[in-house]
Amino acid sequence: MRTVLALLAVSSLVACNPSKEDFAAKMAELTCSKVSECYGTEALAAMGDYDSVDACITGMTADNTTYINDEANCPSYDGAKAAACLESFETATCDDLLEESACDDVCGDAGSDTGR
Repeated sequence: MRTVLALLAVSSLVACNPSKEDFAAKMAELTCSKVSECYGTEALAAMGDYDSVDACITGMTADNTTYINDEANCPSYDGAKAAACLESFETATCDDLLEESACDDVCGDAGSDTGR
């Protein structure tokens, strides 16, 4: 039952256009979880000296929020593109993580790096 509720919560976040803060937090969660799953905790340490997925999520959420709220980095946040980014990233395989990203246009021209 918890799994179903968790999936519904994620689906509802992805189905609507997330706020900047929701996007930053969800992207951090997905990034840290996927990197750990695909490359192990050693990769988390290389990303930001994180010793666990939880530490990674906390650190990346703060970094992503700062980045996305800076007009120079993210001049034109697009919630619909953010939703597509999250959906794409959520379903990505380990091989997909290194490919082109549906996340590149979330912030407009200046914001091509959204945590991936």
